[in-house]
Amino acid sequence: MDEKMRKPTVAQKADNRALALEAARRLFIEDGYAAFSMRKVARAIGISQGHLQHFFPTREDLVSAMLEQTAYHYSEIYETLLVGMEGQGLARFEGVVHFLVQDITNREMTNFFIELWPMIAHNETASTMLRDIYQRNCEGFAQVVREVWPDAPEEDVQDMSLQILALIDGLIVYYHSARPDDAMLARVQRRTMGTIRQIAGLPPQQSR
Repeated sequence: MDEKMRKPTVAQKADNRALALEAARRLFIEDGYAAFSMRKVARAIGISQGHLQHFFPTREDLVSAMLEQTAYHYSEIYETLLVGMEGQGLARFEGVVHFLVQDITNREMTNFFIELWPMIAHNETASTMLRDIYQRNCEGFAQVVREVWPDAPEEDVQDMSLQILALIDGLIVYYHSARPDDAMLARVQRRTMGTIRQIAGLPPQQSR
């Protein structure tokens, strides 16, 4: 059979899908949602737009897949952190919080969210998808909070989780816009950790 007529294997299809997601994330960050298109993504990985639409029929489907990928990325990190600190409620809470506060320096991830947030006001599909991601993230973080305060009312656990995650989102905006130097960033991160401890009703961490 001619090589050109041969159907792609399952592995090749999986590779193309992964390549498309990688290219889509890069273009989304570089160009923003307004200029983001299926045509550009297809061109970036050397396939036709029709081929790309075999995996992602619409632009919204592609954005949804990027969000799912992001949610999976953080769920894996949570799981890795928690497995490494099994049975230590407070240590697990502090480990996850420390990771999230430090993760704001991940420019790829912060730029991704900065481009994503404006879509909420103009795109109902994107707004629904992002709400779902936040809900799952909040539920995952709430599990860590419950380990420290197992007797706290569920409403308090949810409120505390939401306040802490919202504070960290605000830190992303600050980092992206202010571009602080290392010393200023370290100071802001340290104060953020202190504020999170206050929200959680924990005593201030002793200076080492």
